[in-house]
Amino acid sequence: MQIDDEICLKFPVVLRDKLLKKEIELPDTVSFDYEPVLVYRAVERKKEDDTPIQAEDFKSYYELKKAGLRKPIKKQSMFVGGCMRMLI
Repeated sequence: MQIDDEICLKFPVVLRDKLLKKEIELPDTVSFDYEPVLVYRAVERKKEDDTPIQAEDFKSYYELKKAGLRKPIKKQSMFVGGCMRMLI
């Protein structure tokens, strides 16, 4: 199923990029159900660090290009995947 660019922009950056480039498609069984949700994000700083909060503080490890944060997947695993519920 191809979805509108406007909806693609609501996904996390990794999935959003692949959807926009048409590298992947969502199954036809996917449904979109939105309701307003209030969310918070914590930013950790050392006691002596009084740096103001910036947009960089909210980027994912992928966006920050931090390597080595993924756990290797065992080849003998019967299930590879995950479940994600996004509330936007």
